[in-house]
Amino acid sequence: MSRKNRNASRRSYSRVHYKPDHLDPTPMDRLIEEANRPIRERANVSTSHTTMVNERVGYEYKFLTSTVLETDPSYQRRMNAAQVDRIVAEFNPLLVNAVKVSQRDGRFFVFDGAHTLAALRRIHEGKPFMVECKVFNGMTYQEEAELFALQTGTSRTVSYDYKLRAKLAAETPKEMAFLEATEAAGLRLSDVQRSGTQYVIAAKATAQRIFETYGADLYTDMLRLIMETWDAVEWSLSKPVLNGCAMFLNAYGDMYKRDRFIKKLAYTNADELAAIARRQNVKDQPRKYAMAILELYNKGGRGRLDESLIQK
Repeated sequence: MSRKNRNASRRSYSRVHYKPDHLDPTPMDRLIEEANRPIRERANVSTSHTTMVNERVGYEYKFLTSTVLETDPSYQRRMNAAQVDRIVAEFNPLLVNAVKVSQRDGRFFVFDGAHTLAALRRIHEGKPFMVECKVFNGMTYQEEAELFALQTGTSRTVSYDYKLRAKLAAETPKEMAFLEATEAAGLRLSDVQRSGTQYVIAAKATAQRIFETYGADLYTDMLRLIMETWDAVEWSLSKPVLNGCAMFLNAYGDMYKRDRFIKKLAYTNADELAAIARRQNVKDQPRKYAMAILELYNKGGRGRLDESLIQK
């Protein structure tokens, strides 16, 4: 191209001034824009492309009106007001993640992000607003509950009690086997964050660890022994007693006499057993209680068990 033609081309060039509205908005830009727009201007749902996870379940990102979002209390944890306060106090719209939702039976259930949603509702002073959601379609109630139990969000991890309740709702094999082994002994698991009572185990994490470590047979036999010895009163189902009994049975399962165990320990109370455990010359609490049980079992008469088996 000649110099004359190049100069003509430059003179005819029209500069384009790029303004912010020329840029594609980020998801957070859309969230802020939608949150600030009057609710009457928005539809309840805006759709996007569906990504299939398998042949039945898929997800898509949508903006949903806050009023259509709910939680299922049958597996969800209770709302923690202090956690919501912290999220509100430290709120940064650039760090807000999409709320995870299961669309089930024509309703939208939040299974990850309930505390974030509660904080947003407070920030918006109870007025409806649009929420960016990762919406799953095709999930069963059980799958939804299990995903809640498995979530690892940064705002607040799910406690053991709520994970167990959600996994039982999801009917996961391991947790169902644990429940069945407990009920086979005539006992129940306590509800979330409830103290134990007679025939009800509150130390569920300890009980499940024993079940998984020693197996269903020893676990159920241990609970039946506790029933026969102490009538499964509250203290006999506490963490230290469960651990001590499990360790005792694991060491002496084929050697101890059940009738002798019941006779020697039936009139022991929580304070006496704790006092004997404290004077044992070992560090870990489960072994202290196992040795305390052994000491009471070995009192008087023949049929004493070898202490070295439990001291290893």
